[in-house]
Formats: sequence, structure tokens, C-alpha cells
Amino acid sequence: DQAWSLAALFANYTRTAWGRHYFEECFYNSTCMRDATHGSVAQSARSWYFLKCTELGYLQTAPSSGLSSRPSQLTAEALMEQCKFIFGGSAPLITPAKIN
Repeated sequence: DQAWSLAALFANYTRTAWGRHYFEECFYNSTCMRDATHGSVAQSARSWYFLKCTELGYLQTAPSSGLSSRPSQLTAEALMEQCKFIFGGSAPLITPAKIN
């Protein structure tokens, strides 16, 4: 059906534009992000996550209904848990009230 055709088209575009292993890299791996405290990942991706989790609240959630390229389990709560996992419970994380 059309939804799967669009999903396949997007997957092919992503693979062509950024390579086969795009989603396996540290940016999409919470454990790698948590452990990367030095080097290029820490200087770029981890610092962006820190800003998202502590200052901006720029959490890209899935819509509550309809067609989406994001899984429905990608809620603000799940993303805040990811922030807590990466930076620990003592980090000055943004509150859900500031996100909504």
C-alpha cells in the first residue's frame, strides 16, 4: 500500500544520503552517547543532546495519531528517560512543563 511505499522510499533515501550504517552510529545509540565523554562524538552529538535535554527541550516526538516516520512509542516521557539515561539523574534536565 501507499504507506509502505513511502516508508521504503524514505528508507532508501536515508541509506543513499547517509550510508547503510546511519542509524547504528553513536547519535542513535543511547549507551554510546552516555559513554562518549571525549572526542568528536562528545564535542558534537553529545553536546547537542545536552542542550536538548537541559535547555531547549527540542524533543522530536511522534504524533499521537496518523502516519509518521517515527514510532508511536517516541513520546516526550520516553525521550526524557533517554536524557536521564545519558546524563544521569543529577543532571539539570528540562522539566516536562517546559516542553509542553
